[in-house]
Amino acid sequence: MKHFRIACGLLAAGALSTACVAPIPKSPRPITALHVATTGGSDRPITPDWWRQFADPQLDRLVAVALADSPGLAESRARVMAANADVSRVDALLYPHAQAGATVIHGHNSYNGNLYIYNGKTYSLGVIDPLQVDYHLDIWGEDRERVAVAEADARVTQAWQAQTELQLTAAVIKTYFAWQTANHLVAEQEALVELADEARRIIAAAVRAGVQPPSVEVTQRAAWDRARARLTELTQRRAALRYALLALLGKDSSAAVLLDTRADLPAPKRFPLPATIDLDTLAARPDIQIALWRAQAARHRKKLAKIAYYPDIHLTAFAGLTSLGLAKMFYSNSEGFAVAPAIRLPLFEGGALDANLHARAAAYDATIYAYDKTVLDAAAQVATDLAELDNSKRNFADDADVREEADRLAAIADTAYRSGVLPRLVRVRARIRQRSADMAIQNGTLRWLTAITDTATDLGGGAHQPSSAQSLSDLR
Repeated sequence: MKHFRIACGLLAAGALSTACVAPIPKSPRPITALHVATTGGSDRPITPDWWRQFADPQLDRLVAVALADSPGLAESRARVMAANADVSRVDALLYPHAQAGATVIHGHNSYNGNLYIYNGKTYSLGVIDPLQVDYHLDIWGEDRERVAVAEADARVTQAWQAQTELQLTAAVIKTYFAWQTANHLVAEQEALVELADEARRIIAAAVRAGVQPPSVEVTQRAAWDRARARLTELTQRRAALRYALLALLGKDSSAAVLLDTRADLPAPKRFPLPATIDLDTLAARPDIQIALWRAQAARHRKKLAKIAYYPDIHLTAFAGLTSLGLAKMFYSNSEGFAVAPAIRLPLFEGGALDANLHARAAAYDATIYAYDKTVLDAAAQVATDLAELDNSKRNFADDADVREEADRLAAIADTAYRSGVLPRLVRVRARIRQRSADMAIQNGTLRWLTAITDTATDLGGGAHQPSSAQSLSDLR
């Protein structure tokens, strides 16, 4: 027992000693503040189900189907479950591990063995250890850092799931609106083909009557051919958008998904934005969360590289029964126990510890720079979205004015034709202009809705995250 106490004292002395940690450069400081100017902002934040303001029940249903049935999102959820399970596995390092064991050996020793009186004899050896304990004395916090790494990696995986969900929702919304627009454009283009054919027939009759030169008929026939080619293009685009929408929903082309093609596109007059877009607003973006938690994981790995310089202490113990010959296994004289503290102190690693620390420190610095780049890219993206939002809104209003003017001209031409003041061709061309204005406003509406979707998505889709100050406090 005296020698055991001396050994424990030596172990404790070794544990209290520390190796010389290699010096490393000071890490950079992450971006902690920014501001993106907005026009006409309000105090209303973007809500997680912001697209419901479009009041389109079919869109709401399709988004719900996509979030429930998308294979890509299901894969992300499975990865999150695996990451959370890994956190639980690593968290078990913080506690003593206890187990029970039993061994029965029946063997025969060699006559020339080293077991003295048992040489050349057959024997049975029984060992029962109902309690075997192994405990890592986490003096320097190594196990806690490993848990922190696993938790940060899990948060990265969760942020990837949020990114997948956000991108999937945006893709469903934009593809749905593009598909609905294509439906309307096909209908308008079919009408344009009929009007172009009517104009061609009117001009052909005028050419036969000698009122118009043949070149006019050739020009109108070319316009008719272009209208038919455009109809084919729009029809193909409509089919492609439908297949793309089904794929986003996790369905194949043969799936019986009810899609109402007669729905009108919503045209909100404005889209509410936060009055201030700062780092706290952008922190809801999953890509920023991914960059942030990668930096957190790298910070803890850097700490682990420092802890590798320090002594590592394990404590093992067991208590049980050991007997040569099973008949005496449960006698009191078969009882035994042992306590075995062990220490590992790195003295010379050939520069491996220094290299590992410098690598982890550089990796941490790289994640800080990556975080800064992600924040700056997000700010530039949001600023671009805001500019596109303003432009598309103005263009949408201009397209509406053009359509109103085309409607008035078509009504005047129709009245004049019925009164015999204007020829039939003038009325047909007025209707062509009216249909073209309708198609322009459909495209303008799609651009406006796409700009709204991109802005809401790039602002994080209304997700709520901790403030940037709280998230960055450990990185400073």
